[in-house]
Amino acid sequence: MHAAYTLPGDAVFPEGITTAPGGAFYVGSSRDGTIYRGSLDRPDTEVWLPAGTDGRTRVLGLTVHAGARLVVCGGATGRLYVYDLQTAALVAQRAVPSENPLLNDVWVIGDTAYATDSHTPVVWRLTLGDSDAATGEFEVFARVEGAGELPYLNGITATPDGSALLVGAQGDDSLWRVDLTTAEATRIEVGAPFGPDGMLLLGDALYGLVNEGTSHADVVFYLSEVCIAADGRSGTEVRRWREDVFAVPTTLAYARDRLLLVNSQLNRADAGAPFQVVSVPLPE
Repeated sequence: MHAAYTLPGDAVFPEGITTAPGGAFYVGSSRDGTIYRGSLDRPDTEVWLPAGTDGRTRVLGLTVHAGARLVVCGGATGRLYVYDLQTAALVAQRAVPSENPLLNDVWVIGDTAYATDSHTPVVWRLTLGDSDAATGEFEVFARVEGAGELPYLNGITATPDGSALLVGAQGDDSLWRVDLTTAEATRIEVGAPFGPDGMLLLGDALYGLVNEGTSHADVVFYLSEVCIAADGRSGTEVRRWREDVFAVPTTLAYARDRLLLVNSQLNRADAGAPFQVVSVPLPE
């Protein structure tokens, strides 16, 4: 497994990443919607779907459904795209019924996708199908009203026991538990500011990319680890650290005992190639 993977292009500004069966991973461009595919065993990646395909002009969060489909957040387009991993064919696409959406990240439980909206304090729900006709329509699943005037919902995953969603609110650096039965949103105190961009759960260890700073110019990203209760009702930050290879990492995935982090370089409008995914070992 390599220490870094290079994405082709001079203005990629990558944002989302997910792994798939067989050692593949997928990364999206926040600037033009290109989706890249890489292999854990090769340092170079390739364009899997070109920019603009199916009207896809932005890509933020990504996840894999049932080991066979790639689910893609379209950012300010308000669209969620579903692709067949084998053929790259579009299975379905849906738009949220909102005038000013920003679909940022997505998590799938069973056959249901849950997506965070960074422009409104809403978690959207969409039932996935095996075709466009079989896929449902977006509906509001939960409102995270307590996250502040500008909550900027972002990272999302599930609790260890699967009873709830964990949602990060970057606007006020907070973590929320959204019950899957009642849709009630409850703030989780972890002993430190924790409103992660991307999140990853491994056992009871919740990893999140959190940042400090008041603007893109002075932002600093850290990798934070929170020990989370099985039901997600409590947690404690264990550590927070940085690596020299970090270049504003926004989200992360896990493969072969290492973390894959997307170096977005979003703090630099003039940033150029190479844009990379970096691989770092899990802390002991």
